Amino acid sequence: MRHSEPDLRDLLRAAPKKEPAADADDEKSLQRKIDGQITEYTEGSGEGIDEVRMMLKNDPDNLDLQDWLAFMLYTNNELDEAIELYKKLLSANHRPENQHFYLGNAYFKKGLTKLAIEEWKRVVELDPESKMGKKAQVRLEQAQAAR
Repeated sequence: MRHSEPDLRDLLRAAPKKEPAADADDEKSLQRKIDGQITEYTEGSGEGIDEVRMMLKNDPDNLDLQDWLAFMLYTNNELDEAIELYKKLLSANHRPENQHFYLGNAYFKKGLTKLAIEEWKRVVELDPESKMGKKAQVRLEQAQAAR
């Protein structure tokens, strides 16, 4: 049985909360806004992208934040940037099933069906019984039927 990794929302909810300094009202307000936008993100809204980028400036090696940013970019049709970030995450071997799946989706949205099919095939090869594997299989069948 595969161990599923928590997503970023779970990690943020479980993180210990720091008590703010008495004169840190602005910082506390900004953190509340960031936390809310990450944990209650609405796809395609564009909200939270700048905040996650700001968080990455302080923690540039945080793969979970990079993963979240890639997804936000993808859902906002900022496909070129999302594709580059998914490729970077794959080179770090970070959640490869998810990265290949969404990279395939981004390629498909750009009309690059052949590349999309290659990525979805990788997902199925990695773990055909997983949720992503099953989703990728459906995408593969749909894309191949449309060709």
